[in-house]
Amino acid sequence: MILNKLFGTIGNIFMLLISFFNIPGIPNDVLESAYDFLDMLFSNASLLGLFIRINTIKQVAVILIVILNFRHIYNLGKFIISKIPFFKK
Repeated sequence: MILNKLFGTIGNIFMLLISFFNIPGIPNDVLESAYDFLDMLFSNASLLGLFIRINTIKQVAVILIVILNFRHIYNLGKFIISKIPFFKK
């Protein structure tokens, strides 16, 4: 949240500096694309968010937790199967 405000402020200052230079050869589409680029850049405040989508990070985190705890999940599965009478040897 602090980074969002900081990046938003920096973006506003940058756009203010650009607005002082009124060059007649720059069409409004170029300024709009600059606004869009800065909005995209500052809306993803985290460094990782610039390169990888947040939904991908969430899904990979769940898979990583399962992989790291696979031993415990496997032992729990063995315990449950051992409690079922017709699976016993």
